[in-house]
Amino acid sequence: MKKYIKLPIALLLVTFIAGFVLSYANKKTAPRIKKLKEQKEEKARKDVLPRADKFQAEKLNVNSTYIDNIYWKAYDNENNLIGYVAQVFKSGYSSKIKIMVGVDLNKNIEAIKILEQAETPGLGAKCEENWFQEQFDDLKAGNIDLMKKEIPDGRNAIKAITAATITSKAVTDGINKGINVLFQNVKKGDM
Repeated sequence: MKKYIKLPIALLLVTFIAGFVLSYANKKTAPRIKKLKEQKEEKARKDVLPRADKFQAEKLNVNSTYIDNIYWKAYDNENNLIGYVAQVFKSGYSSKIKIMVGVDLNKNIEAIKILEQAETPGLGAKCEENWFQEQFDDLKAGNIDLMKKEIPDGRNAIKAITAATITSKAVTDGINKGINVLFQNVKKGDM
């Protein structure tokens, strides 16, 4: 009978100790992880709108599944508003894809940067590669098309990643819908 009691007690004790150690490690590393995430996002803002000298965070008073509630106004060295930076997202094949997008005042994309994704390695994960992200440069956000073959001249479109159309469509839809929400809701005096 004692064997039946010892095993559950030992298991409970090991589980309690492991839980305590994990909780302690999380408490100690959480501030560092948060700081690194903020630094990564700050660098991404500068990467997607390199002409900007400063960014001012603003609250977007809308509940959307495509865009974060915080966006950034981008100013040049003479304090002129030159564009916006927003974090948009959409679910891909196997994960939620988070994208930092920089646009000018006419909705032209300066650049994008994939912040987070957990798509299939070798397929959807190619969305982080430069060749894919650079396709969005200078396109008009809000109505970007996705092509599986070559893009005709003058078409506001990108070429999908081979065998990862769902991921390509998620990135494109996230940018189109997220930037449309942004421009529909920014203060009219800002534009």
